[in-house]
Amino acid sequence: KGLVGRLGLFEFLPLDESWSHTIAQGAEENDLLVEMKKRNLPVLLDDAMAKIAAGLSSPAQVRGAVAAW
Repeated sequence: KGLVGRLGLFEFLPLDESWSHTIAQGAEENDLLVEMKKRNLPVLLDDAMAKIAAGLSSPAQVRGAVAAW
């Protein structure tokens, strides 16, 4: 298939001292997701939903691209 014409889904974690400490303490993925939500940071699902709402993708395409939520 290749990558031409494909649309990426993204989440961005701005690293600061607090995040560095949390990660260094061995936080699990779920812990990071909870903290991202507390800080109102968009997660992968938020980006996917925005792209679906904008007509750039579909639920079926998103389900096919993302293994687990």
